[in-house]
This record gives sequence, structure tokens and C-alpha cells, in this order.
Amino acid sequence: MDIRLVKTVLVTGVILTIFSCSSIKGSTDLDTYYGDAFFYPAYSKNKPSPKNGWIIEYKEKAFFDCLFQGYKNDSIFRLIQKENLFINADNIPMSLWPKIKSDSKKIIQNLPAAEYYNDETDKHKKYILQTCLCYFGSRELDSIAKKAYQKHIKMENQIFRD
Repeated sequence: MDIRLVKTVLVTGVILTIFSCSSIKGSTDLDTYYGDAFFYPAYSKNKPSPKNGWIIEYKEKAFFDCLFQGYKNDSIFRLIQKENLFINADNIPMSLWPKIKSDSKKIIQNLPAAEYYNDETDKHKKYILQTCLCYFGSRELDSIAKKAYQKHIKMENQIFRD
């Protein structure tokens, strides 16, 4: 597979994702989730710095696993690894990885068929990248990550007390 083709597909997917997730600008809904402030991962001079790195790591792990579940082609990830440093999920206990994987798998399994496509050759394609990105930014994943963090902190505190 040509690396230019992979780059083109990834760039196109990111652009489509930007325009496909629902816009919340100007929303009057008080429960609208605006997300965290932008920051560069693994950069010490972020202003503002990320609020909770553990939750962000959990969500990143879920995002990458969602992509992996969707594409089921590790050669894509090998190509990405040539230029990209994947975020370490060192802080996320391995005991949580099966939950992350099963949640990501459900997202991909429930992915509906494309309703709008250019021609018959695109009919079988799905919005994998966009769906995973929307999942990453969702309140649902935010809530799951926060609950996992609270359990993680309780377990750590129990260990230190014992």
C-alpha cells in the first residue's frame, strides 16, 4: 500500500470528522459539553495544562482501540508508527484494557451503514475514523473514564492503607 494513499485517507478522514460531528457553537443548552482546552500531548509547556492526564490517557486508549477494532489492519498502525509516537497508557491498569476493548468493539459493531455515499463502490464503507473521534469527544466516554478513575483512586488508596 502506498504511503501517500494512507496519508491522503487519514487527512481526508480528519477533515470529514471536523465537519461531521455536530456543532455546539451558540448552543443554549446548559448541559452542552464543550470539552477540555486544546493542548499538545507530551509537551511540558502546555497552557493551560490538561486537567486530568489519567482520564485523557483512558480516552486516548479508547480512541486508538476503536480505530484498531474498526480497521482490523495492523499494517495501517505500523505505517502511522513511522511518524507518530503513540501515547503510552502506562497509568491505565491492564485490568481496565478488556473493558476499553469491549466498549470500543461495541461502538464499531453498532456502526450503521453509510446512508450517503458517492457511488456503488463506497456503499460498503463506514465512517470509522469519524465515529471513533466523536466517541473520543463524547460525554459517554468522558463519564466512563471518570468512573474508572474514581475506582482506580479508591483501589490505590486501599492498597496504601493496607
